[in-house]
Amino acid sequence: MTETEKLPALASLSLALAVDDIEDAIIFYQKLGFEQKMRLQDDDGKTTFAMLACGTNGLMLGPSNELHYSNQERTDLFRNNPRGLGVTLILDVPDLNAVYALVKKMKLQIILESVDEFYGERVFMFVDPFQYEWKICQRTKEMNLSEVIAATKTDE
Repeated sequence: MTETEKLPALASLSLALAVDDIEDAIIFYQKLGFEQKMRLQDDDGKTTFAMLACGTNGLMLGPSNELHYSNQERTDLFRNNPRGLGVTLILDVPDLNAVYALVKKMKLQIILESVDEFYGERVFMFVDPFQYEWKICQRTKEMNLSEVIAATKTDE
């Protein structure tokens, strides 16, 4: 992106993740299918912010040691608790097996092995190198609402 280009539009909902190493995070999330849209660097060339996108999904990366909109209460909450506690990042991909193989190769923690869900998706879950929980999904069957409802009754 050149300095004269307009900033890329964000999706209706974008995620901002604090990471220990923005460069490493860019490389990792590109392997999941995200594309870098912009990057800011300090005078020494160190990346201080990056914006990525995967389809209409926006992902902003900032440093974990400098909180934007920082105040003491927010800083204490961030520093004293697990990152992303209670939040799962969900990404639909065209090839779940390829992402699974990448996660296994990187020896990341898999918290749910691949499973076929009743609503027509195959999913697995893992914790990324930056301590965020991801659920990776691939559509395996197109279903309408009545089919999903019927599938929930057969699982009881």
